[in-house]
Amino acid sequence: MNLIWVIPTKESEPEAYLRVSFLFWRLMLIRLNGAIEEVPENATVRDVMTGKKLPEEMAVVALNDEVIRRDNWPSVRLKADDRMEVIRVIGGG
Repeated sequence: MNLIWVIPTKESEPEAYLRVSFLFWRLMLIRLNGAIEEVPENATVRDVMTGKKLPEEMAVVALNDEVIRRDNWPSVRLKADDRMEVIRVIGGG
């Protein structure tokens, strides 16, 4: 009997990709909105937003007290003990 593994890609099934990726990647600890969380080593800001199902629309992300532009989320990699804050902007009148 042959066993075939089908691993989803980030583009085709981002949530399934992250679930499978968590099984194979080593984990590190970061502080996310004040709580200690495990994330894969070399995770990006976008990976954490997607993996933790955080709302991306109208959100501002600060990493170690520095605001990260949304277009940089896919390329900014986290390191162990980083502090990531996600702030949701709410408009009103």
